[in-house]
Amino acid sequence: MCRPSNVARYYCDNNKDYHRYQPKQWWDACDQHPNPALRNTCYLETSQEPPCPGTPNPPLPDNVCPDHRREYGDLRANKIQSHITELLALVLEAGNNRCLATGAPNIREYIFFDVERYSEYLEPTPQPGDQYRKYGNHPKHPPRPRRLTPKSDRSDNYLPTLRRLERSWIRNDIESERNKLHPDVEKVTCLVFQLFRAKIDYQEAWATLKLHEELESIIQQ
Repeated sequence: MCRPSNVARYYCDNNKDYHRYQPKQWWDACDQHPNPALRNTCYLETSQEPPCPGTPNPPLPDNVCPDHRREYGDLRANKIQSHITELLALVLEAGNNRCLATGAPNIREYIFFDVERYSEYLEPTPQPGDQYRKYGNHPKHPPRPRRLTPKSDRSDNYLPTLRRLERSWIRNDIESERNKLHPDVEKVTCLVFQLFRAKIDYQEAWATLKLHEELESIIQQ
């Protein structure tokens, strides 16, 4: 199996356009890698070139970087750290522990920047066991199909709808409320929780469909 040649130390490590402490995930490929050209080399993971099947996940980052901690102060930094740790764990579990180094596109950096942006609406620490379900799902949050497969998703549009919900619809609702003369803080908090739920369900759907695609590819070989 492949071994990680670097490990992201901080939540913001995954954004190429911001300050970075580590590059994206590099792997030391083993001599059994499916791509012979990569065997025994050090390579950058992409969605087309993941590590070997069965390779353990690299450790997830677990802290706010020193630059951001100085910028936020300890109270806000600790709040951000607490919620990112919780949300990363929920997303990882929802995705059946699939690696988040590449994973659903940009999942780590989206989590970091959304928790950072909306931290004023969050409690100092997540409520144990709540999983950001306190306010329920957004009205446009699609019901999960009883059987989620690539074929069913082409008709149900479950994953594309979750993507639009997480990437634009809820964000637009949040910004619309925040831009009012007297924004409703409770409403914004509700929308932030619903955004986090959409992230979790998106990762679950992405990982489920990805697994089906991999199994179908094996069957066709």
